[in-house]
Amino acid sequence: YGTEYDDLFRITWKGQSAKPGEPEKVLATGGRTLEFIPADKGFPAGHIFQVWAEVGLLIGESLMGDEEGAVISSQIDGKTV
Repeated sequence: YGTEYDDLFRITWKGQSAKPGEPEKVLATGGRTLEFIPADKGFPAGHIFQVWAEVGLLIGESLMGDEEGAVISSQIDGKTV
């Protein structure tokens, strides 16, 4: 979807080291991309890690798409609904 719909989403970037016992970490909130230095976020050296984005719609919002992935929307009072 286009960036004009970004305000409908809540994005939380999370990561976790493969080192046993390491907890899941919240790396950032918001944004479509993430850049960071692993050591600055507390990831132990010498271990692989995974990073993912948890994306959710804000409470009270919905987003619909058609079969081709296009956003279905309508304008009411100048706002996209």
